[in-house]
Amino acid sequence: ESINQLLELRKSTLDNRDTSNSELLELSDKMENDSNRIVTIQEEIENLTRDGGSENVQLRMDYAIKQSELTSSRRELHEHLMTALPFVVAGVPTDLSEWELDSVVTSKKSARKEQENMDFLLSAIDQSNVGVRTSKKLIEAGNKISAKIAQDTNEGFLSLLSLEALESMTRRHSELGFAEAPQQISYCIQEAIERLEKFESSERALANATAGSGITEKASELKELAKGLGVLQAEIARLRGEIAQHEQSRIDIERRIDEIRQREDSDSLLNRRLSRVDELENLTELITTSVRAAFAGPLESAFAEGFELLSRKSGRIEEVRIDTEDYSTHLSMRGFSGNWLDRDLSATERQHVGLALVYALRRASTDWSMPLPVVIDTPTSRMDSEHKSWSVTRFYPQLSNQ
Repeated sequence: ESINQLLELRKSTLDNRDTSNSELLELSDKMENDSNRIVTIQEEIENLTRDGGSENVQLRMDYAIKQSELTSSRRELHEHLMTALPFVVAGVPTDLSEWELDSVVTSKKSARKEQENMDFLLSAIDQSNVGVRTSKKLIEAGNKISAKIAQDTNEGFLSLLSLEALESMTRRHSELGFAEAPQQISYCIQEAIERLEKFESSERALANATAGSGITEKASELKELAKGLGVLQAEIARLRGEIAQHEQSRIDIERRIDEIRQREDSDSLLNRRLSRVDELENLTELITTSVRAAFAGPLESAFAEGFELLSRKSGRIEEVRIDTEDYSTHLSMRGFSGNWLDRDLSATERQHVGLALVYALRRASTDWSMPLPVVIDTPTSRMDSEHKSWSVTRFYPQLSNQ
């Protein structure tokens, strides 16, 4: 492999890893939001049934229990899905002897031993300095002896694998607990089906008893969210596997590059080129970090300035911090612990945050390159009357110059 191919392969591997990481981050955020929504709906259902008397409370409790059992089954099925289930579906036997594994391994070990013996014989002949004719006779005798003690090569499909791969497969087969896996999976699926039927029965009973209260719609949303959560869990597990594979590929590629590098003279063109690549990568990282840090500072101060022009809460801001990796914003507000932006913001507050970010980006563009024009559609929507006049007289005159 040429160094060009390895460097290109390394770049594509890093790009694929970063793409998978971005997808993983998005799905993790969605799963967290859906989980929070599930908790909220459960609380809403609990409050609605509490108002409906003791019978509704009992139905709600039964519904909650059945839902918890169903969630437990979903989690168990997901674990099987990410371990033994695909191999059971593919037809991997509980006992690898059905694939004649032992005879194939024995044959592979015999062939390796035969090769080791012949290598030893050739080394001994080479060291003994015997004549050509004698050497030829010894080699022929060694081949005959090897042929007599060698076992027949197994022609099964497993013989296509190396001995190391066969040993790895045997270990993994044991780790997955294949001796009991099909029975465990079958029991888990059967139990999940029964729990689903009981949950749907409980769901219908609760819907009938609370018709017109809005519980049916909430229960339907809860069910869809729970199903979607299982899909997200599977996708997240897949992406984590992808990321691990990309990372291992990167390590393997860099090891091959290092091996090529070590075989070359330290002052060779190849090593000078690789050193230059390393230096450029380090320089790029240094500049990127420096520029991002320099860009984040003005954004933080401009965000605080824009928010002050918009909101009466601006006097309570203690700190605005912008992450230099992903530019996420952290707002510390007096009287509120953690990131104020993570709370359930009102429509007006969300509008203020969005406009303050636009204000900050516009100010930063002025400092770094050129003033960008700003267009705001329905600029005072979702604001109360006091904040509408506040934004028109204080904020928008200073937002842009067009």
